[in-house]
Amino acid sequence: MRLSTLVIDGEEKAAVITNNGAISIETINQQFQQRFETRIFEIIQSNQLIHLTDWYDAKDSEELEQVCEVIPREQLRYAPLYKHPGKIWGIGLNYVEHASDLSEKAPNSEPASFMKPDTTIIGYNDTIHVPLQSERTTAEAESESLLDRNAKIFLRKMLSRL
Repeated sequence: MRLSTLVIDGEEKAAVITNNGAISIETINQQFQQRFETRIFEIIQSNQLIHLTDWYDAKDSEELEQVCEVIPREQLRYAPLYKHPGKIWGIGLNYVEHASDLSEKAPNSEPASFMKPDTTIIGYNDTIHVPLQSERTTAEAESESLLDRNAKIFLRKMLSRL
């Protein structure tokens, strides 16, 4: 199962990515009388991720696409999985080459760490807003990972299936 956040009718909602596009969790709830949360963060926080995965694995994906409205691939507009994590920590200047690209000195003991506000999270094709007070902006991006207790339990369960 591949989960994503999509912009649907102007709102960010969780959806399952299929071979032909995507099916919103909201549609799954309506068509199959389920009660899954409709946003990724709430699915994770309410411990529904494993239940949703088990439910999906028990279904025939072709049946899902026949019963549910599928949003075609060319109409998918991706958004970040979720935008308001508790904290965003970054590790930077951990490579000598990277530090020199920025005309900075690389740390000689441990990588530098920093925090970012959740307003820095954007989705695919979103506009990057550079603050007016910014004196120097560099072209780089970070990839995020969610590793909380529930995600670790979920990963263990998925790995046990291999």
